Amino acid sequence: MKDTRKLAAIVFIDIVGYTSIMEKDESKALEVLREKRDILQKLISEYDGEHLKEIGDGDLMTFSSAITAVDFVSKLQEEISKTEIFKIRAGVHLGDVVIENDDVFGAGVNIASRLHVLAKPSQTVISDSIYMQIKNKPSFEIADLGKMKVKGVKEKLQVYCIGESDDIQEE
Repeated sequence: MKDTRKLAAIVFIDIVGYTSIMEKDESKALEVLREKRDILQKLISEYDGEHLKEIGDGDLMTFSSAITAVDFVSKLQEEISKTEIFKIRAGVHLGDVVIENDDVFGAGVNIASRLHVLAKPSQTVISDSIYMQIKNKPSFEIADLGKMKVKGVKEKLQVYCIGESDDIQEE
Protein backbone atom coordinates (compact mmCIF):
# COMPACT_ATOMS: atom_id res chain seq x y z
CA MET A 1 0.00 0.00 0.00
CA LYS A 2 1.37 3.41 -1.02
CA ASP A 3 1.88 6.06 1.66
CA THR A 4 -0.16 9.23 1.34
CA ARG A 5 1.69 12.48 1.86
CA LYS A 6 0.28 15.92 2.49
CA LEU A 7 1.27 19.31 3.79
CA ALA A 8 -0.56 19.97 7.03
CA ALA A 9 -0.75 22.34 9.95
CA ILE A 10 -0.07 19.97 12.84
CA VAL A 11 -1.36 20.71 16.32
CA PHE A 12 -0.24 18.87 19.43
CA ILE A 13 -1.73 19.64 22.85
CA ASP A 14 -1.50 18.19 26.32
CA ILE A 15 -3.03 18.87 29.71
CA VAL A 16 -0.74 20.73 32.10
CA GLY A 17 0.01 18.70 35.26
CA TYR A 18 -2.19 15.77 34.28
CA THR A 19 0.02 13.20 36.00
CA SER A 20 -0.26 15.16 39.27
CA ILE A 21 -4.03 15.45 38.89
CA MET A 22 -4.27 11.68 38.32
CA GLU A 23 -2.03 10.96 41.29
CA LYS A 24 -4.16 13.11 43.62
CA ASP A 25 -7.66 12.30 42.36
CA GLU A 26 -8.33 9.76 39.64
CA SER A 27 -12.00 10.70 39.23
CA LYS A 28 -11.05 14.38 38.82
CA ALA A 29 -8.44 13.41 36.21
CA LEU A 30 -11.03 11.44 34.25
CA GLU A 31 -13.43 14.39 34.50
CA VAL A 32 -10.70 16.62 33.03
CA LEU A 33 -10.18 14.19 30.13
CA ARG A 34 -13.92 14.05 29.40
CA GLU A 35 -14.18 17.84 29.48
CA LYS A 36 -11.19 18.19 27.12
CA ARG A 37 -12.70 15.65 24.71
CA ASP A 38 -16.07 17.45 24.70
CA ILE A 39 -14.47 20.81 23.92
CA LEU A 40 -12.18 19.31 21.26
CA GLN A 41 -14.98 17.44 19.52
CA LYS A 42 -17.07 20.59 19.17
CA LEU A 43 -14.22 22.82 18.00
CA ILE A 44 -12.47 20.43 15.63
CA SER A 45 -15.55 20.07 13.46
CA GLU A 46 -16.20 23.83 13.65
CA TYR A 47 -12.66 24.52 12.36
CA ASP A 48 -12.68 21.65 9.85
CA GLY A 49 -9.77 19.86 11.49
CA GLU A 50 -8.98 16.20 11.78
CA HIS A 51 -8.43 14.59 15.18
CA LEU A 52 -5.90 11.85 14.57
CA LYS A 53 -5.35 10.41 18.00
CA GLU A 54 -5.37 10.84 21.72
CA ILE A 55 -2.05 9.99 23.33
CA GLY A 56 -2.60 9.77 27.07
CA ASP A 57 -3.66 13.28 28.02
CA GLY A 58 -2.41 14.71 24.70
CA ASP A 59 -4.01 15.02 21.29
CA LEU A 60 -2.71 15.17 17.74
CA MET A 61 -4.72 17.03 15.09
CA THR A 62 -4.18 18.34 11.58
CA PHE A 63 -5.65 21.25 9.66
CA SER A 64 -5.41 22.21 6.00
CA SER A 65 -4.53 25.82 6.86
CA ALA A 66 -1.99 27.36 9.24
CA ILE A 67 -4.33 30.25 9.98
CA THR A 68 -7.21 27.90 10.76
CA ALA A 69 -4.97 25.80 13.02
CA VAL A 70 -3.90 28.85 15.04
CA ASP A 71 -7.48 30.17 15.15
CA PHE A 72 -8.56 26.74 16.42
CA VAL A 73 -5.89 26.61 19.15
CA SER A 74 -6.65 30.18 20.22
CA LYS A 75 -10.35 29.34 20.55
CA LEU A 76 -9.50 26.05 22.30
CA GLN A 77 -7.33 27.90 24.85
CA GLU A 78 -10.18 30.38 25.39
CA GLU A 79 -12.82 27.66 25.89
CA ILE A 80 -10.62 25.62 28.22
CA SER A 81 -9.82 28.68 30.33
CA LYS A 82 -13.55 29.03 31.01
CA THR A 83 -13.63 25.61 32.68
CA GLU A 84 -11.12 26.69 35.32
CA ILE A 85 -10.36 23.01 36.05
CA PHE A 86 -7.34 22.52 33.77
CA LYS A 87 -5.00 24.18 31.28
CA ILE A 88 -3.28 23.00 28.14
CA ARG A 89 -0.05 23.67 26.30
CA ALA A 90 -0.03 23.63 22.49
CA GLY A 91 2.52 23.36 19.70
CA VAL A 92 1.76 24.10 16.04
CA HIS A 93 3.97 23.35 13.03
CA LEU A 94 3.47 23.30 9.27
CA GLY A 95 5.10 20.31 7.65
CA ASP A 96 4.93 17.38 5.30
CA VAL A 97 3.35 14.30 6.87
CA VAL A 98 2.88 10.68 5.89
CA ILE A 99 -0.55 9.16 6.44
CA GLU A 100 -0.67 5.42 6.92
CA ASN A 101 -3.52 3.35 8.37
CA ASP A 102 -5.38 6.41 9.74
CA ASP A 103 -2.24 7.59 11.52
CA VAL A 104 0.26 10.33 10.73
CA PHE A 105 4.04 10.28 10.85
CA GLY A 106 6.95 12.48 9.91
CA ALA A 107 9.33 15.13 11.15
CA GLY A 108 6.47 17.65 11.19
CA VAL A 109 4.59 15.61 13.78
CA ASN A 110 7.72 15.27 15.91
CA ILE A 111 8.39 19.02 15.80
CA ALA A 112 4.81 19.91 16.80
CA SER A 113 5.05 17.48 19.72
CA ARG A 114 8.33 19.06 20.86
CA LEU A 115 7.08 22.65 20.51
CA HIS A 116 4.23 22.21 22.97
CA VAL A 117 6.74 21.34 25.70
CA LEU A 118 8.20 24.86 25.37
CA ALA A 119 4.86 26.50 26.15
CA LYS A 120 3.81 27.59 29.58
CA PRO A 121 0.28 26.72 30.76
CA SER A 122 -2.43 28.19 28.50
CA GLN A 123 0.10 29.11 25.84
CA THR A 124 0.74 28.09 22.24
CA VAL A 125 4.22 27.87 20.70
CA ILE A 126 4.50 27.93 16.91
CA SER A 127 7.27 27.16 14.45
CA ASP A 128 8.73 29.55 11.92
CA SER A 129 6.75 27.81 9.16
CA ILE A 130 3.47 28.71 10.92
CA TYR A 131 4.72 32.20 11.72
CA MET A 132 5.41 32.89 8.03
CA GLN A 133 1.76 32.09 7.25
CA ILE A 134 0.16 34.17 10.01
CA LYS A 135 2.58 37.08 10.58
CA ASN A 136 0.46 39.57 8.65
CA LYS A 137 -2.72 38.76 10.56
CA PRO A 138 -3.22 41.50 13.17
CA SER A 139 -5.61 39.33 15.18
CA PHE A 140 -2.64 37.32 16.51
CA GLU A 141 -0.33 38.70 19.20
CA ILE A 142 2.97 37.00 18.40
CA ALA A 143 6.17 37.09 20.45
CA ASP A 144 9.54 36.00 19.03
CA LEU A 145 11.23 33.48 21.33
CA GLY A 146 14.37 33.22 19.19
CA LYS A 147 16.15 30.04 18.21
CA MET A 148 15.71 27.20 20.65
CA LYS A 149 17.03 23.67 20.90
CA VAL A 150 14.38 20.97 21.00
CA LYS A 151 14.89 17.31 21.80
CA GLY A 152 15.66 15.12 18.81
CA VAL A 153 16.15 17.97 16.32
CA LYS A 154 19.72 18.66 15.21
CA GLU A 155 19.44 22.39 14.54
CA LYS A 156 17.90 25.04 16.76
CA LEU A 157 14.43 26.06 15.63
CA GLN A 158 13.13 29.61 15.33
CA VAL A 159 10.02 29.66 17.51
CA TYR A 160 7.30 32.10 18.46
CA CYS A 161 4.43 32.10 20.87
CA ILE A 162 0.93 33.39 20.63
CA GLY A 163 0.55 35.93 23.44
CA GLU A 164 3.02 36.72 26.21
CA SER A 165 6.48 35.15 26.06
CA ASP A 166 7.73 35.09 29.67
CA ASP A 167 8.81 31.87 31.38
CA ILE A 168 9.59 29.85 28.24
CA GLN A 169 12.25 27.21 28.85
CA GLU A 170 14.33 25.28 26.36
CA GLU A 171 13.64 21.55 26.35
